[in-house]
Amino acid sequence: MRPYAPLTYKPFFAMDYLWYECLLLLIAGFAAGVVNTLAGSGTIFTFGAMLFFDIPITLANTTNRIGVLFQNIFGITSFLKYGRYSIPYNRLWKYLLPSLLGAFLGAVLAVESSQLLLDIVASLVMAGLALDMIFNLGKKYILKSGSGKTVTWIKVLALFLIGFYGGYIQIGIGLLLLAFLFRFDTESLNEANLLKQLIVLVYTVPTTIYFIAIKQIVWVPALLLSVGQMAGAFAAGFFAHASSSAEKYIKALVLIMTLVTLVKIVFF
Repeated sequence: MRPYAPLTYKPFFAMDYLWYECLLLLIAGFAAGVVNTLAGSGTIFTFGAMLFFDIPITLANTTNRIGVLFQNIFGITSFLKYGRYSIPYNRLWKYLLPSLLGAFLGAVLAVESSQLLLDIVASLVMAGLALDMIFNLGKKYILKSGSGKTVTWIKVLALFLIGFYGGYIQIGIGLLLLAFLFRFDTESLNEANLLKQLIVLVYTVPTTIYFIAIKQIVWVPALLLSVGQMAGAFAAGFFAHASSSAEKYIKALVLIMTLVTLVKIVFF
């Protein structure tokens, strides 16, 4: 078993951390909350901010889950408030169980993984996301309107694997779930967004408790990012229904942050 790293990274456990460092984490959290609620890959902002402050990628990966938890609570609340959507309880539970089991197994593996392995996985994922945003691969080959709302064993297996990935490393999980739900479950992108947030919320609760129990959360950045993410998620629920041009601005912002974080991981 890999020994757990001591959580002593400055300035986050000293009383002298600077106001602009706190502000940067709040802004990164806000951006992540907006992007994750409207589409996915917003985790790149929180991940990138923590790596910028030299928090090891293994701890950035686990610390990030606190913000994801609260962000999805606020995002779901905002979507239900501003949109005319209801929670599809009749089929939702069939999607929650496989993703929940997969996520917990992925979380256990994430804690046991070396920093080098997480560096490699995160780099590959971010390179893939960058290529997708540049060449629109998702829209060309994956993101096509729903083909039915029945639950099959193939869907269950896919959700188990998506959940496993989400438990292991959160980057890009929103896009994976959104593409899956929009193609195989619903004809509404906003409804797929709501389902995506419900699934992520349910599997994030036990994985976050697990990370807290084994002391793998760096608390001060986790809380600052969470505040920003909650605000961003709540604002995004309104923004999704008020602006038709949100997608192109979000895409450009995420692409820039993805490339910057990828450079940080690979070269520094």
